[in-house]
Amino acid sequence: MSRNPKLAAATLLLVAMTINHAWAAVTGTWSDLGPVMTHIQSSTTGGNPPIVVNGGYLYVSDRTGVSRISLAQPSSWTYLVNPGSTLRIVKLGINAAGNPIISQSGKNIGVWNGSEFATSVLNPPAGSWSSVGGIATDRGTGFIYTAGNFTIYRSTDNGRSFSQVFDLGTVFSGSNGDGFGWIYTVAISPWRELFVGGETDTIYSSLNGGSTWSPLPKFRKGGNRYGVSPTKDGELLISTAFSDSGDDYFMKYTSTGTLVPATSGLPTYLLNDQSTAVLHMAYLDSGENFVVGKYRSDQSVHCLGWDGETWTSIGSLPNGPGAALLWNSVGTDGSNLYVNTSSGQLKKWTPTAKLPFTVSAGENQSVSLASGASLRATISPAGDYNYSWTARGSKDVSFADASALATTAAFSRMGDYALNIKATNDAGLTVGSTMLIHVGAGVAPKITSNTPTATGTVEAAYSFQVMATGSPAPTFEATALPALGLTISSSGLISGTPSAPGAISGRITASNGTPPNSTQAYSIAIRAVPSGSGGAAGGGADSASGMMAGTAGASGRTAKGVGGPRVMPADGCACRRDGAQGSGSSRKMVATVSSLVIVTLMRSRRHRRKSKTAAGARTD
Repeated sequence: MSRNPKLAAATLLLVAMTINHAWAAVTGTWSDLGPVMTHIQSSTTGGNPPIVVNGGYLYVSDRTGVSRISLAQPSSWTYLVNPGSTLRIVKLGINAAGNPIISQSGKNIGVWNGSEFATSVLNPPAGSWSSVGGIATDRGTGFIYTAGNFTIYRSTDNGRSFSQVFDLGTVFSGSNGDGFGWIYTVAISPWRELFVGGETDTIYSSLNGGSTWSPLPKFRKGGNRYGVSPTKDGELLISTAFSDSGDDYFMKYTSTGTLVPATSGLPTYLLNDQSTAVLHMAYLDSGENFVVGKYRSDQSVHCLGWDGETWTSIGSLPNGPGAALLWNSVGTDGSNLYVNTSSGQLKKWTPTAKLPFTVSAGENQSVSLASGASLRATISPAGDYNYSWTARGSKDVSFADASALATTAAFSRMGDYALNIKATNDAGLTVGSTMLIHVGAGVAPKITSNTPTATGTVEAAYSFQVMATGSPAPTFEATALPALGLTISSSGLISGTPSAPGAISGRITASNGTPPNSTQAYSIAIRAVPSGSGGAAGGGADSASGMMAGTAGASGRTAKGVGGPRVMPADGCACRRDGAQGSGSSRKMVATVSSLVIVTLMRSRRHRRKSKTAAGARTD
């Protein structure tokens, strides 16, 4: 260390800047993923659906089907065809069961059922809209959200049916004042906040699964199509099309509830092109956001990365995909970026480094107004950081210590809140995380028991008690149980006696009027009674005489009782000649009663021998 204080300070500053710059630089390597697809997205400039990664598989849709490839073994593509359909696929999502969901031009939503895309049921039916506004799956509940006109739909059965959850026309009158318009964007953040936007004055947000909505700050001019992506500090990067000002083409929605420009380094073609819409963005654990946009002048397409401060083009890196990218065809598994090309060759971009540390605000909570919330954020790796808790746009929240990793929050009124924690290291890098808090009169339910017993047997009573916390006490519902002859009581007891074998998968829901509900996925398989192990008929009483059959020891010999011979296996189970066995209780009864018969017979024989001996002695 230098003895010159000024030189030492300058050296530390240079080191800090070097560390921060080394992270911030958007660098990485391109590589091919899998072979060239046979079914490719045909448009280099159209609004292609996103690339979706889920459960170790990557999904890319073309106009009439979905191509799927394994990320672990990307050797071949599987094509999930939508037979007979002439409608263009405009949106793509994945449900909680890992099956693709598509929306098509028109008013159709289809869910892959293993052989085809089955049409979903919308209630109420579709209005005048031409296509659904988006498909977004809440990974916490498995619920799927979509929209048409100003109607927001939700599915609780993996997309087979959708019901209206909200009418946005009740909070926004529409561009013509008639409470009518189209929604083009539906998205869910990692902290499970729901966003919609379209022919609205701004983007609308719901912190409680669609029950209530509130507007984000207004853009200088209302957009038409939006893209939404989380950022490394637990905030949002938002794109909007049809904007007449470069400063608000890309905006950052901060943890304090304000919009600030995010345009540094952005090429002028994206700043001023009113016909360009960046619909899909991807966030990687390198702390960077990516888009695939196009030049207005020559329609060429380029991939751009944003490190939280400035934009950089990565389309021209060595071995890069160049100008053959497909506009908006972008996706991520969290660690790698995937983009599609006009040739059908999918490209993977792997960043050179990840964030040096991560922070988590913790799971979403539901608390009572009186109790407040206990906040226990976590950070990895441990070290020396500066912390800061904030509540987005609310003066109804106070923190016991806003600069502590673990603290408490008090609320002055009931409602839904977004809380954010940021951590800053010595190099000046800030990373953050957001969580949602519902404050009500009661405490939301939380299922605490393990998943129900996975197996059962035909004609055998099944029973499992589901447990949950919450105030007031939760009540329970479950899907799929009736198919096996089972029911669930309001107190959570799953019971019944299945009459036939089968298997089901469903979801248990605990609710008490305080959102959010708690859900748990389960699977139960009922097996048939194994062959040769029927009921009491196998070891019951002899039908002719009513006498019990004999039994045998461990040798497996043949024992004879009053009812005739029985073949005795080594386990001592009395079997009929036809091979049928009794149940466990029948076997015990047969063995016990038959043992008494054998003991009685043995005593009788000894008595007769003693009688003969005594008689002979008297003769002599």
